[in-house]
Amino acid sequence: MRYLALAFALALGAFGVPLSANAAPTTPISKTEARALPTEALKRRVLAQVADMLVEAPRPSANRKPRRPLNDLWFSTKPVATYVDGVCRSDTVIVEFQTGLSEGRSGDADTPVRASGLSATPNFYVAADGEKVRCDRLDPSDPRFLSAADAQDARDGATLLRIVAAGAAEAKPPFSSRCGGGGDCTAVLTSLKLADFSSIEDCTRDEERDALKSCTKFWGNDLAVTVIHRDDANSVDVLSVSTSELITVADLRAD
Repeated sequence: MRYLALAFALALGAFGVPLSANAAPTTPISKTEARALPTEALKRRVLAQVADMLVEAPRPSANRKPRRPLNDLWFSTKPVATYVDGVCRSDTVIVEFQTGLSEGRSGDADTPVRASGLSATPNFYVAADGEKVRCDRLDPSDPRFLSAADAQDARDGATLLRIVAAGAAEAKPPFSSRCGGGGDCTAVLTSLKLADFSSIEDCTRDEERDALKSCTKFWGNDLAVTVIHRDDANSVDVLSVSTSELITVADLRAD
């Protein structure tokens, strides 16, 4: 991550953005200004704001010297409030690099590279019932942040899991369930909580959409949960829940 900070520092410096730790806070920009400013001036204004958003992650160990060229850099943005009450957002941004070397030449850690791609994934923190959350005080590395399409999907996911856990605790659950890996399915479902998952995705197929059904999938480190439900303006009806165990195989990439 220190290389990420350096990369952005170089980029900002190239556009004349002050790099001092004591630089004055950046100022907001209006649409009128953005459309009136020359391109280079606009870059300076925007990059200065981007620099203010960055949060450095723990740095790699200095005890191990890197061997391969810089391939990508990851960082987070400072958590901010969203349009959904009790939901905060922090983006994970990945900058990809290329060496420019001819095919067959791999280079090493001292090989100069240039940025070649950029992607961002929104992550959301959903406050628990009764929790008064201050988004600006959250750590973006908090494992309770999870990826979702938007803030509303994150909030809806939390609500859906609560409905599943409550329904599974009833003597006769109002939905069908199937749990992979054996064990007590009731115990698995009643213990579900949002903090156990790292992402939420829409898994609705065309035939389910045609039947006015929705599918939501929750991914965790060792468990995936698929919920089929039907929603209307005032309620969510869970129709079925299935779980499957996940086996994660870690492959440490050469540095």
